[in-house]
Amino acid sequence: GVERVNANEHALVERLIQGLGEIAGVTIYGGRDVSRRTAAVSINIDGVAPKEASAALSDRQGIVCRAGFHCAPMAHETIGSHPRGGTVRFSPGPFSTEAEIDAAIEGVAQLARGG
Repeated sequence: GVERVNANEHALVERLIQGLGEIAGVTIYGGRDVSRRTAAVSINIDGVAPKEASAALSDRQGIVCRAGFHCAPMAHETIGSHPRGGTVRFSPGPFSTEAEIDAAIEGVAQLARGG
């Protein structure tokens, strides 16, 4: 049912935010309380442009994410990511798995380490 789908999505987003939050050089935008946010998680990695990060994650590890302003350029002005070209956005859904979340975290960690 809907409650189960929501609970799974919240668990995946919490895992993603926690894992990304442990990586030096990663900025997570938005609150950390998964009960008060959508499943979209936007980040930036120090020294890596969002488009470069998204392309590297896709090409190297098959991780699907999006880079840019996400149809909200003024929001990016507000959060300060506009000069960088926006953010990298992950959007776990009902069919996402813990393994996919862990792969995304590891991929971001590799990029943050310069790899």
